[in-house]
Amino acid sequence: MVVESAGAFDGSYTSAIAYRSGDRALSVGLWQSEPGVLRTDAYPYDEFCLVLEGRLIVTNRDGHREEFAPGDTFVIPKGWAGTWNMITRFKKQYVAFEAGSAAMR
Repeated sequence: MVVESAGAFDGSYTSAIAYRSGDRALSVGLWQSEPGVLRTDAYPYDEFCLVLEGRLIVTNRDGHREEFAPGDTFVIPKGWAGTWNMITRFKKQYVAFEAGSAAMR
């Protein structure tokens, strides 16, 4: 998950990258947060997520809402816009991919 600016997320979080490819196009890691809402206008890469802990409500800019709990998986496509509402402490494992990127965080 990408926190684009100081005002984009109203909670606290930590992240750890377990693997990053040499060209920096592929990353695998863990992201966890306290409850809070994260807003994004353009997600910077494709990301596969596995929920390890907590409950999450993802709502896109058109108002489509999905809820996720431990064991659920989902994909956020590059360019996605909306909110992630971590309604409890939340932890995910992710695989992020941005073709041709040397600037992935």
